Amino acid sequence: MTPEAAAILLLLFYLLLTSALLIYQALHLPDGWRAWILFAITRVYAPGLWHVRRNRRCPFPGDTAGIVVANHRSP
Repeated sequence: MTPEAAAILLLLFYLLLTSALLIYQALHLPDGWRAWILFAITRVYAPGLWHVRRNRRCPFPGDTAGIVVANHRSP
């Protein structure tokens, strides 16, 4: 096996492993996979676009899905 083929196989393995983990997380979220998609989008875009930092877990109960909107932050 050439080094290029080994590298391609390793990258495919990483891709399959990452995809399997993401699908597992999305399917096992109690609120459903649609809520997981919103969660994933928020995790990617919020820190980059608005410099949001999370320093603890969400204080709201996870019994049902919901959207929390806030238009300010403390100094």
